[in-house]
Amino acid sequence: MVEAGLLPADYPVTINAVSGYSGGGRSMIEAHEAGTASAFELYGLGFEHKHLPELQQHAKLTRRPIFVPSVGS
Repeated sequence: MVEAGLLPADYPVTINAVSGYSGGGRSMIEAHEAGTASAFELYGLGFEHKHLPELQQHAKLTRRPIFVPSVGS
């Protein structure tokens, strides 16, 4: 969107993402397979999620986006 001129590189972007339960890592996989996990759960909300640098780089953003990851069964 930045390259197409639809969004300024410094625009404050938010990303609300939902993945399957395996996206939350080993502990979430174990909880879902044991039947003890919620059907929907937010995680990694410390603004330091491991995918933030690549999201920012590939989107060509100069500001770190607000990333709200979640998992669903």
